[in-house]
Amino acid sequence: AVSGGGPAYVFLLIECLAEAATQMGLAPDLAMKLARETVTGSGELAHLSKESAAALRQAVMSPKGTTLEAINYFAPLGIELNGNLQVKVMVLIDRNGQPQVLPDTAQLVQGQISRSKAGQLADRIISGWRFTPTQMAGEPVMQEYWVQLQVRALGR
Repeated sequence: AVSGGGPAYVFLLIECLAEAATQMGLAPDLAMKLARETVTGSGELAHLSKESAAALRQAVMSPKGTTLEAINYFAPLGIELNGNLQVKVMVLIDRNGQPQVLPDTAQLVQGQISRSKAGQLADRIISGWRFTPTQMAGEPVMQEYWVQLQVRALGR
């Protein structure tokens, strides 16, 4: 399975890297060239090194850098994003504009994770948001909203 199907995963990684670079503004040809060279160089390093793949990965990530942050984003929830997810969840906005996600109200509209994980994911994403409080008669009031999130794996 590793040598038979493994190359398909590597090619998917190349597609995802190139698509992400294109979405960030690189020309598609340059994005594909850089993605291919990244995989070629990384593969050669892995082939020649006596270090484990995990050690090599750790060695090329800056401490507190964006790569480490992105790789670890879903780790605390035990979620591997293998496709598109759509989650609908109720959110209460307090008088100060702070959201309170109600994970138990989560509904998985699309995707392959449990309802519980969907609620945790929504909470992780939305809890960092800030809202402008709604006013009634000049006073801020609590509001209740249904929020639908779409989380998409690059290359899908």
